[in-house]
Amino acid sequence: MIRIRNQQDTAAGGLLLAIGGLGFVLGRRLVFGTPAAMGPGFFPLVLSGLICLCGLILVLRGVRVAGPRIERFHLRPILAVLGAILTLVLLLQPLGLIPAVMLMACVAAFGQPRPRVAETLLIGAGMAAFATLIFVYALRMPMALWWFG
Repeated sequence: MIRIRNQQDTAAGGLLLAIGGLGFVLGRRLVFGTPAAMGPGFFPLVLSGLICLCGLILVLRGVRVAGPRIERFHLRPILAVLGAILTLVLLLQPLGLIPAVMLMACVAAFGQPRPRVAETLLIGAGMAAFATLIFVYALRMPMALWWFG
């Protein structure tokens, strides 16, 4: 019988194996191609294989190397991150990039037990500046910065 010595690594490895397996299932109908002439399925299937390999390594490590147990599940941070993503998706078009990213940072801050206003606003401003530099100026994506612009 196999004895799990590291619950965290084993669970993380199992999750990666499931994600990689899902990638294989969803990408199975795409043409693979060759490294010289890659088809649309080449990158997703190779990436899925690498994810599965990492998952297998973690599972094997979880069986061989002692480690910590899985800690108590915390729902608040997960809901805060999902809420932040939804905030960005729903508010990007009507408000523009800068306010949507700032609000996303504010929603994400509720994942902490005691969010700090100044820290949250500073992080939001930095993220908004970075997103503006990358998406608007570097990639030249046609994106409004503000709702009035």
